[in-house]
Amino acid sequence: MRHLHAKPHHFIIPSVAVTIAVLGALFTELGMAWYDTTLTLPSFVPPDWVFPIAWTAIYIMTAGAAYIIWHEGPKKTLHLFATAQSKDEFRALQWLFGVNAGLNLLWTILFFFFHWIGAAAFEIVLLEITIIAMVAFSWKISRIASYLLLPYAVWVLFASYLTMRIMFLN
Repeated sequence: MRHLHAKPHHFIIPSVAVTIAVLGALFTELGMAWYDTTLTLPSFVPPDWVFPIAWTAIYIMTAGAAYIIWHEGPKKTLHLFATAQSKDEFRALQWLFGVNAGLNLLWTILFFFFHWIGAAAFEIVLLEITIIAMVAFSWKISRIASYLLLPYAVWVLFASYLTMRIMFLN
């Protein structure tokens, strides 16, 4: 019988995902009156109900990708034939996930809380860059993890375009 041993990433990854989701929802809710009544929005903005569904799915898939990376990464980078480069790539990927979580929350704060659309437009480009880097670095450790991150990349690309259009309309 196999014993399950709890590892830090078993708790850290879901905790970070839930924290970012809850804080993001809180800051979004604080800015919804401004969003709905003050801004001129492009015609292609999805209905409000689409966003929580999309973000919930994205947070679940991103947490799943992070779990796979943290679980598989050490196996692939800490074995006898692992190179210093592969260990550095694993550490860089861990760092990217953390930076990405911070940027994800920061966009919501910039846009919905402070109403700084221009800053949010600039910041979301940085967010997309971290997602693309996460997909690329994940590929060497787990293709499944990379695939799980692709919807996040596509959604944020759409959100980037939406943010830019809102910036130009306002």
